[in-house]
Amino acid sequence: MKVINISEGHKLWQQIQGLFPTVMKWRNNPKDKGNYYFFSVVDSDSNILSAVAIDIGPMVYGPFKRDKIAFIEGIVHPFISRRVINRILKQAIRFCKAKKCHHIRGQIDYKGKITLQTMQKLGFAIVPIDNRKDTIKTNQYLVVKPLL
Repeated sequence: MKVINISEGHKLWQQIQGLFPTVMKWRNNPKDKGNYYFFSVVDSDSNILSAVAIDIGPMVYGPFKRDKIAFIEGIVHPFISRRVINRILKQAIRFCKAKKCHHIRGQIDYKGKITLQTMQKLGFAIVPIDNRKDTIKTNQYLVVKPLL
């Protein structure tokens, strides 16, 4: 089992496109200023066990607009285990630190309970998004980890 960076031209690129159709739509939009990176944990037969899509760039507005932010656009788990999630998230964190990102953040659904627990162990702050009384319960969480 190893973590690999998958970019256009890689033999697993077509599978990554299928796992992240919405991210691919954004990536291919000329107005989108993001820089997209894809990592995957693969087994010895190159089967994808887990994959993460990360967009690196500045926020367009708000207090962090001058900061370089890494945004987790999606995490997919064809095969889910704490060990696999831990490996892919640690690689994503190392990569974002090397790219000099100030924070790594994302929005995670509670259906990914193992992912949330692993992120918390790796130092992410986890905040429920829908904790107001007038909000429809979506079980969405904001996850943030300072990197610098």
